[in-house]
Amino acid sequence: MPCGGAWTVRPDLTGQVALITGGTRGLGNAIARAFARCGAATVVTHRWGSVAESEVGERFAAEGLTPPLVVEADVANADELERLLDRVAEAHGRVDLFVSNVCVTARGDGFDGLRRRDLLQSLERSAWPLLTHLDAIERRFGAMPRVTIAMSSDGPDHFYPGYHYVAMSKAALEALVAAVAPRVAAAGGRIYGLRTRQVDTQSFHDVFPPEVRDVLMLSRLRFFVVEPEQMGDAAVALASGSLAGLHGDVLCADKGAAFFDNFIAVAPLLQPGSPVPEAVPAATNDASLVMSLFDDEPDSPQAGAAEAFRLVEAMRTFREERHALPRHVVALEPRGLSSATSSSAAGRAVLETVVRYVTCDLMFAPVSVNVVRHEPTSIGRARAADTARVLCSGLLDHVRGQTLELHDR
Repeated sequence: MPCGGAWTVRPDLTGQVALITGGTRGLGNAIARAFARCGAATVVTHRWGSVAESEVGERFAAEGLTPPLVVEADVANADELERLLDRVAEAHGRVDLFVSNVCVTARGDGFDGLRRRDLLQSLERSAWPLLTHLDAIERRFGAMPRVTIAMSSDGPDHFYPGYHYVAMSKAALEALVAAVAPRVAAAGGRIYGLRTRQVDTQSFHDVFPPEVRDVLMLSRLRFFVVEPEQMGDAAVALASGSLAGLHGDVLCADKGAAFFDNFIAVAPLLQPGSPVPEAVPAATNDASLVMSLFDDEPDSPQAGAAEAFRLVEAMRTFREERHALPRHVVALEPRGLSSATSSSAAGRAVLETVVRYVTCDLMFAPVSVNVVRHEPTSIGRARAADTARVLCSGLLDHVRGQTLELHDR
């Protein structure tokens, strides 16, 4: 069935206060501006004069946005954190949205160049501030932020030369997201990790040599680059409140490239004379398909294959009837009422893998295919419907080929 209720306007965050560390440039600045476009009051931090505060205000003003409160603060310094919250309390009296974005971008120098001191410094400024800031916010304002987002990357799962310290810190950060999730939920909040791959920011230039930028950002592989503004949209989706079932998990906005990105898949794009891939123009947001799968618990891999191909055939039928593939495809998958058996797990694994391969087959088409797995309860079904609506909204177009695990808690 078509996906109804897709957003035609951005979520309304009027009256919300967003604190974004490292929010004066790059990803942090894009997220801050995305929040401001939705009406949120923003507070951004930077360290040691890394950017002129007037430049930040001018960029907001150029879009007709209310300039943020800009505070110089080292995320690893407890005294500066307290002074930051003094400023926030005086200006706004609360923090509703918190984005832990600061990341030290020291370049690793290979096996012989690894230094314990450098790793500890990276952890101190890239991972641990998630907890210190949440603790300080709760002490000062008597409540956790409504939504907390920890900005991460796919570095823990992929080797990038020179990315050693960042990858280790992001692995720790994602583990902290999962560890603190029960406490955040008990306080009425939600916490997410938000991953991406390479983004053309100053941090990228600090870590990777120019020849990498030339190949990735400017040449045959530029399709896989994610723009900062697109990550701002993803952060807005998480802040909307409609993804409450996706709690303590890491959402990856990478166009599905993490599954696609291997030498055999990418090598044809690098051959001399081969065409540079270009994205096909996107269809309208209402050209979407949402369907429920697994009315009965799969009792074999073959049963999973049958459901997977029911999804594939629905996409083909959609194309035949409308002369275009759906812009968004969401498969709603209720968990089994009983504990999972080996056969049911195998059946569901078939569906997940089919979705990933279809995503990669359609890599250069504007098609986002995802699975939403939910509890077979009224709360679970409602949260699945909310999640599907967000996936069809256009804000999460780079989330592709994923299985999103929702929870009732």
